[in-house]
Amino acid sequence: MVTRTRDGGRTFETLSHGLPQQHAYDLVYRHALDVDETGDWLACGSTTGSLSR
Repeated sequence: MVTRTRDGGRTFETLSHGLPQQHAYDLVYRHALDVDETGDWLACGSTTGSLSR
């Protein structure tokens, strides 16, 4: 499960489409996050030095 806010933390939206719904216990402290111009790709850089897309 991923949550996002678009209003500075007043409300949060839960996103789950395409994500594992059970037995996934990853925690990412992100420093960088970007979505490409098509909206199809998300890139996330974490404090552990990992880069995901």
